[in-house]
Amino acid sequence: MGMIAFNTNRGDPFGHASGSALASAWRFRCWLFISCVFFPAEIGFAQDTTPPRLVFHSISIQLDSAGHHTLTVGEIARIAAGSSDPSGITNAKVTPDTFSFCDAGTQTITLSLTDAHNNATNQTGAISVLAPTAAPHEVYADSTYPSACGPASFPNGGPDASHFIGLDAFRTIQAAVDHVGQNGIVHVAAGSYVENVVVTRPLCLLGPNAGTPGSVANRRPEAMVIPQRSDPENASIISVESDDVVIDGLFLDGSNPSLTGGYNANGVRVHAAAGIQNGTYPDLADVEGMTIRNNIVANISYDGICLDRYQYFGTSSAWNYIRNNKLANMWEGMLTYALDSVITGNVISNVTHGLSVHCVTTSSPKGFIPLVSSNTLTIGQWWPVEIQAARAPGIWINYRRERASPITVMGNVVNTPTASPSLKTIIGLFALTVDGNGTIDFTDNTVAGTGNCTVGFLAASCWSNNAVRLLGGSLKNIHSTGVLAGTLDAKWGPGNSSVTISNVEISLSPGGVGVLALQEPGTTLNSAFVNVTSNTSIHGGACGVQVRGANASASVVGTAQPIYANDVGIYVDSGRALVEGNLLTSNRFAAIVVENNGVVDAGDCSGANITGLGSGNGLNGASAGLNTLSGFGFDKLAPWAIHNSGGIPVLADRNIFKAAEGENIRDAIHGPVSFSETGILSVSAPPAMQVECIGQVPVAAQTMEEFVAAGGVVTAGSVSRVSSSETIVTNRPGHYTLTRCYTVEGGCSQAASCNQIITARDDQGPTLHCSSNIVQGVDPGCDYATVTFTNLAADSCGELAGPWVPVSTGRFPIGTNTVIVIATDAANNSAACSFDVAVIRPPTITEQPLARTNNAGTTATFKVAATGTAPLSFRWKKNEVPVVDGGRISGGSGAELTLAAVTESDAADYSVDVSNLAGVASSAKARLSLVTPRGLLRVMDFSGGVVTLELSGPVACTFAILTSTNLSDWAELYTNTAPFTFTHTNATAPGCRFYRAFHLP
Repeated sequence: MGMIAFNTNRGDPFGHASGSALASAWRFRCWLFISCVFFPAEIGFAQDTTPPRLVFHSISIQLDSAGHHTLTVGEIARIAAGSSDPSGITNAKVTPDTFSFCDAGTQTITLSLTDAHNNATNQTGAISVLAPTAAPHEVYADSTYPSACGPASFPNGGPDASHFIGLDAFRTIQAAVDHVGQNGIVHVAAGSYVENVVVTRPLCLLGPNAGTPGSVANRRPEAMVIPQRSDPENASIISVESDDVVIDGLFLDGSNPSLTGGYNANGVRVHAAAGIQNGTYPDLADVEGMTIRNNIVANISYDGICLDRYQYFGTSSAWNYIRNNKLANMWEGMLTYALDSVITGNVISNVTHGLSVHCVTTSSPKGFIPLVSSNTLTIGQWWPVEIQAARAPGIWINYRRERASPITVMGNVVNTPTASPSLKTIIGLFALTVDGNGTIDFTDNTVAGTGNCTVGFLAASCWSNNAVRLLGGSLKNIHSTGVLAGTLDAKWGPGNSSVTISNVEISLSPGGVGVLALQEPGTTLNSAFVNVTSNTSIHGGACGVQVRGANASASVVGTAQPIYANDVGIYVDSGRALVEGNLLTSNRFAAIVVENNGVVDAGDCSGANITGLGSGNGLNGASAGLNTLSGFGFDKLAPWAIHNSGGIPVLADRNIFKAAEGENIRDAIHGPVSFSETGILSVSAPPAMQVECIGQVPVAAQTMEEFVAAGGVVTAGSVSRVSSSETIVTNRPGHYTLTRCYTVEGGCSQAASCNQIITARDDQGPTLHCSSNIVQGVDPGCDYATVTFTNLAADSCGELAGPWVPVSTGRFPIGTNTVIVIATDAANNSAACSFDVAVIRPPTITEQPLARTNNAGTTATFKVAATGTAPLSFRWKKNEVPVVDGGRISGGSGAELTLAAVTESDAADYSVDVSNLAGVASSAKARLSLVTPRGLLRVMDFSGGVVTLELSGPVACTFAILTSTNLSDWAELYTNTAPFTFTHTNATAPGCRFYRAFHLP
């Protein structure tokens, strides 16, 4: 009969596997045996008991990227290839047949084969388990992972142990970064990581707070990364040396208390130059496509985030995003160099520099727009000492030239709550070196100066108009200058500078300047220009808009643009300004001030465009006026509508002065100004006047300024020319009447005439000025004094009749001499005055101070007697040095000097100077000597090895007690001032003991 396949226990002769062919066969054979009945051979049953022939092949298997592999049917067949059995192999299996990452290497397995008759055999052999060839796409870092290979969950200790230590789970961030695949993801668990991480491939490095901004209060527990080595000058905590890297949700702390060295950063020792940096100085990497977001970076010596491509300057880098990070306690929050970025939503505090964007000369790729937006920065410290910085900018955009793409700085807040140290300056917003295609718009930013910010906005070396614009926003409580466009940067040198300010609110601390166009000395080839426009508001300081320097200029054009509550609204010093449409009321000294021949067009009906700026809405770009210059009073006193101390007339036609009936616009103006309001010229002559003589009649006014200075009045009109004619009538000798007819012509108005009457009459005597009273000592060896003095006399008509006496020098005897001076003019008008000359003798010492010898602690007195004209002054000297009263010393400025409780330090030569208005007499020197003090040392008691000594002597003298056992070697025991007692408890040594007292000076 044929072979029967089975699957039961063939060792059981009485098997109970009913219903199977095998069970029937066994029952049949058993029956045959018992009954001993013979059957023909062709129907007998043959049993197979031979196991399969097993052949074992060692193979290699490959783990998948997750570190797993289960043997396939094909791989088992390869292991058992060549195995055979006559009845056929029905089952082949391998134990174990599943492998993980920790099994990588040579593994021992057992191959088991079974044939159709359930005959089995097995063999143990080795196979090679190969680690995954592809790096995992996601890896995990947890500082609490064990070091040995094994399954792990993330974070460590969780129920899902689906990762493997060494494959995709690591104790350090660096190991995770090194093992992740290209463009993979590294997940970092909360914990502490002491390492300096280097990233050399594109990846995402995600902390437990990925997606949560750094400034949010309820962040999850942090992944804290601190430096493993101290290098505060060059190295970062994370060095990014590849494109397309994302760092999200970590906490980087540059202070490692276990390290030595470092810098003192605001009281914290810091050991990293940067939190995140593209390499280690000076070997920096060329990177782009960086995304750094939602991180906290603290305690750094230089920059929290530093992307510095200075080695690749001139090449493009874009698609960089720095967002929602919190950076604190470092010199500078972030710095980028030679790359374009989007920097938004970051919170930066306790820094010297906020953030800076430097050196871009290439255009960004299409679709990428550089931006610095919605960041909050607090400038609050000046450290460490290893980094010396003179200036502290909040946001600094520097060197955008050639083909650089425009950049917008928008909606940022810069806080300056801390005053800067001496010679240091805080700058809210800073634009430096911008030309070519480079343009910067600072839009809707806020600088909260709190009286500490030196300059709210600084523009230096920004060449072209509109390349740098300050649009909207506010500069609040700025200490020195709201907006400064200067020709000399304090650090980077000279250059032209231009800036446009539009719709900005600028409030100032007292003494501050709102907008300043400044040509610095020594920069004769450079110019500074500010364009203040739209509805910019400037208030609270010394000046709203200031122009200083011949090459400095300003266009201040708006519609009721408020520049108010300053000392001066607009100030021009030798530069140029076009002023139109401004509300200039309520300025404390003047709306407009001009000095040193500054050129100001505040309204030019002729269209001459005298400033050359051409930014006005009048003819040829001249100012159309329309400035509100009201509220300054028409009283010829400050505050002034316009105050011009220069020689070039200010043009101020068609402005709003609001002069009421009877008020004269000229009375609100000082200096040469061409003005008008309604276009109707109305004039009044200078008032009638009387002079002493015909030679005193003033010359006729030839300019509007001279006409006004003479008392003429021009009401509601502009004056371009003043002319005059005169007639003289003589009534009798010495009396004259002059009629002067003025004709005043206005550039915007009709001419008008008026007459001034001047009368000349000599009724005044000479003007005489006597010398002041004189006190003088006698000439040497004489009983008189030669005294020099000056008496002055003049006549208004220059007609003195003869010399006045005495004129200058005279000899006067001792005593008081009264001098009377008289002068007479040709009309016999006279004047007199007098003064006294007092001649006195210098002091004479009649009794010299005497030398003396005193015991220490006693009182020493020195006396002097002198005669001479009072008052006499005394000045005692010790060894030629003036004596100062106080303590034991009195009488240093009197005739008797007293020294109480004298000591050896008082021993010296004493003298005195006696003086009065005539001179000084010096006394002889008197020597003060001191007697050397002696003390008495007595033994008062000796018992039990203790000796008590008493020292009496001059009170307050200092003595030392010494002891000896041989009268040769003395040791000091005690020091005090006499009198005193002293107990010595070490007096039991055998032999004799001696004591002595020694006076100390």
